[in-house]
Amino acid sequence: MSNSILYNDPKRVDIYDDSKCGLFEFINEGNAVQVGYLGWITVDSSTITDLSFYEALIKQKTDIEMKWPKCDVIYSSKMVRFAQKVEWINVPARLLAYGTWVEMCDKSNDIINFDETMLTRSTRRVRHAAENEHNINK
Repeated sequence: MSNSILYNDPKRVDIYDDSKCGLFEFINEGNAVQVGYLGWITVDSSTITDLSFYEALIKQKTDIEMKWPKCDVIYSSKMVRFAQKVEWINVPARLLAYGTWVEMCDKSNDIINFDETMLTRSTRRVRHAAENEHNINK
């Protein structure tokens, strides 16, 4: 079984493709949402046969583990360069949707604009820092 484990090394150039992106919800971070790459999902290679794998993750609201960079995530041609330099962490998440970079960014904006409780990870950090500064100045 261990031979079938596929670890998608986030430093591999071939996993960066603006047509293979996902919108991820971070379950341990207040359900923040962020666009990332499907290649960052850590899965058993025998389970991915086609797009129905991703559709099942979405429909069943399956918790997944993935690698996530400690930097802002951007489109593929620039992300390839950052991927070599940044630190990567394992995070639990859920896949909400998959598609192109532009489609996922639009979906992310829709969630943020229509549901204030769902923030991007970077927005959440900025808001948290502002709240801390406000509390210090009291």
